[in-house]
Amino acid sequence: MTEGLAMYFDRKWWGIENLDWTGYYLKAGRYLPMGKLLDREYFFAHDCAFTYPIVGAFTDWLLTVYGREWYREMYSQPNPAAVMEQVYGKPPAALNTDFEAYVRLFRTDEALEARMEELLRQVGVEA
Repeated sequence: MTEGLAMYFDRKWWGIENLDWTGYYLKAGRYLPMGKLLDREYFFAHDCAFTYPIVGAFTDWLLTVYGREWYREMYSQPNPAAVMEQVYGKPPAALNTDFEAYVRLFRTDEALEARMEELLRQVGVEA
């Protein structure tokens, strides 16, 4: 969750909004679900080009939909991921489903997607 908060404040990965990256990954079948990304080993086993923008967009969504108080309550726990259901009333998988539905409300244009693919190729990540 620490990385998500940092990316929430950064708002962008390689100059492109976290939400745009997340939408692109969903569309391209490269999305990593938040229920799995909450596991630190899983998170760090995947390329940061995927994990950081997704957790940043998810954090932004949590703060927007549920507010700072709930986020602060979750974040203040020794293991925030373990208390998500207690705080938000939904398990991480259900929150992820809601988040995916939110992300799908937005579209990226072909030029932006081409730029994302080029950036991924430049760092050796297959788009």
